[in-house]
Amino acid sequence: MNEKSHGSGTCLQCGQPTVNPRFCSRSCAATYNNRRQPKRRPESTCAQCGTSITTRQTYCQACRAKQQAERERQAQNIHCWRTPEGERVERPVERVWVSRELVFNTGFMPGRHGVPATCKALLDHLIGLVLSHPPYVRDTDVHRYASLLDAYKNYFVRLPQQGAADWQGKIADLPIQAIDWPAVEWVRSYFGKEHHPLMASYALDAVRFVEAHVRGRHWRQSNDSRQQENARIPAMLEHLEERRELFGQTESSGFKRAMTERNMRRLLVRAEIPAGGRMVGAQNAEALPAGTAFLFLIDRCHLSSRVTDDDVLAPEEDDAPLYDIAEEFAFHGHVQLKKPMPELRRHRIPAELPQAVAQDADGKVAAGVEATIPASWITDALRRGEHRGEWEKIPVPCWACD
Repeated sequence: MNEKSHGSGTCLQCGQPTVNPRFCSRSCAATYNNRRQPKRRPESTCAQCGTSITTRQTYCQACRAKQQAERERQAQNIHCWRTPEGERVERPVERVWVSRELVFNTGFMPGRHGVPATCKALLDHLIGLVLSHPPYVRDTDVHRYASLLDAYKNYFVRLPQQGAADWQGKIADLPIQAIDWPAVEWVRSYFGKEHHPLMASYALDAVRFVEAHVRGRHWRQSNDSRQQENARIPAMLEHLEERRELFGQTESSGFKRAMTERNMRRLLVRAEIPAGGRMVGAQNAEALPAGTAFLFLIDRCHLSSRVTDDDVLAPEEDDAPLYDIAEEFAFHGHVQLKKPMPELRRHRIPAELPQAVAQDADGKVAAGVEATIPASWITDALRRGEHRGEWEKIPVPCWACD
């Protein structure tokens, strides 16, 4: 049948009835004629098989069909293998993932092999553990943890007992399931001007160190190219791991509020960026280089501090541990400036910022730049002297022996 007789009442392109002799619309006419007599010849080739195709396409129709079929196979997780008789079998299978995990085994077994189930046994084990320089503890933190764990072990407490006289003694003598009972009281014992302004924060971080080992600690795989696997510290006391209230008092809003109001609010400290470190701004551009010293006004307790989107500056360290048990020990606040810098914005950090930071307290520091800094960067705390404009510089404690 020729085209004229076929098209007397039917569109040659789509087959729909039409009152026109050949096509129902201009679109069908263009499509039909362009196929039979294309205006342009293929000017490109299929990226997979080399077939001639138009420049608007990457793959030919046959290769696109193969790719779609392969995507469907992958979606259904279809695999093939041969049976012992040699027959080819192809079918969908359950999708399963396997991940690697690094386990830091601390080897503590209370009640076994003569290990007593007391707080002394646990804390002595942790002191020995931290002095072995485990990979998740910074070398600069080793002696701080050892010192504070020993102080916690020897802290004298009085605990009420129902129907009996109060129990009195050192934490070392308590049963191991009571390891967290005196934690808040011990941290509070460092409130007050007779102690270093940061001592309560150091004590609280030591309590978190104990908690991480008692309950276990997990690090999830991150975007850091160095951290390609999960890691964990197994719970030393598995029978206590599910106790929801374990060390829960240190997470209470009331305790964190007391830490802030009694000890931390508006605390001015001096910090210095160590070698290999920097403060970065928008798009990870370096704003303050290594070696920069600056004053920093702490806003609140470090357990209430989290890196937020409002931070203009954030810390970076080249030699930071891959897994850091003290990664949460950082303070939110403001880097102090000698003069206001109205042009300072999250996406526009002036080049003269390093010269504008305040390094010495003179009572005239301007409003600061919002940031978070690691506790390890702090070198001194500053406390107002008896006379107006005077500041007392209090170096952070030295934990290691010479």
